[in-house]
Amino acid sequence: MVERPEVLEGKTYKRKTPCGTAYITLCGNDSVKEVFAVLGKSGTCERAMLEAISRLLSKGLEYNIPAEELRLTISGINCGEAFVGSRSCVHQLADVMKKYIEPVKEEGNAEEENAK
Repeated sequence: MVERPEVLEGKTYKRKTPCGTAYITLCGNDSVKEVFAVLGKSGTCERAMLEAISRLLSKGLEYNIPAEELRLTISGINCGEAFVGSRSCVHQLADVMKKYIEPVKEEGNAEEENAK
């Protein structure tokens, strides 16, 4: 299990989904360490499930499961509310994770290249 630092930087992304607006926050100083996701609608099953998924993602990160592996696990999950061409709130969460994870990887690769 990874010890959580006292302070983590984070970014929140606002995404439209068929179930409402999702607010997805990814935290970490050099890589993703915590995930928070909620839907703007309170009291819905979708909001509860999205929060549960984000908690499970955070727990996986706490136990050193790579963020990319977790992202791939939830990638492509859609629901009955998603119409053709739209993405469910879970799929949006995977998309945001991908956008956050890739720049961290690229920065790491650039540092490795500079060290050579």
